[in-house]
Amino acid sequence: MFNWLKKLFKKMEPLNINICVDPGHGLSNSKPGVYDSGAVAGKLQLTEADIVLKWGLELEKQLRESGFNAIVTRDKKLTPCSLSSRVQKAKAFKSDLLISLHCNAANGKATGTETFFRFQRSKRIAERVNTNLVAVLGLKNRGIKNEAESARGKIFVLSYEQSILIELGFIDNPSDYSVITNEEKITKGCESIVKSLLSLYDTKSP
Repeated sequence: MFNWLKKLFKKMEPLNINICVDPGHGLSNSKPGVYDSGAVAGKLQLTEADIVLKWGLELEKQLRESGFNAIVTRDKKLTPCSLSSRVQKAKAFKSDLLISLHCNAANGKATGTETFFRFQRSKRIAERVNTNLVAVLGLKNRGIKNEAESARGKIFVLSYEQSILIELGFIDNPSDYSVITNEEKITKGCESIVKSLLSLYDTKSP
């Protein structure tokens, strides 16, 4: 457990806040039995689905260690998880927030981190999380955006009543890729997300 979490955990009682972490893509995402790798870039070893699973498991662990109740929608590479089941799992867990993790891809030159939301009540969370995450990753701040500004215009997981979708970086940009797959950056990035949520949900947090 990280030192800042150890100190914090000693000072606080468990929070009655449920967070559902959703690593995007994976098996049965779009079609039963079919593996959806998400964005890929050339011959890079890790796909979007691989990267966000690493982030998701680390984030779930840190959330639990800091007093939140947390689950992930998929915890292994071949854990089946349809698009609709992601929202269903968040509802079943009575989640106060659904965080969906993704990676962008474009022309190999685009760079940066951005966070999408649908409902106005999620905007403040998106802004806090995105600002703090950018500060740790050191990538371009692409800001927060309403889902209408996304490539598809609608993002299904954002139909959940309190939800955000984080695009960590561009998998087809070598510089971004090196950041979002770096173990230390993953740890620090998840730490920044946890701290953001503590600042919003726990009035006793420093």
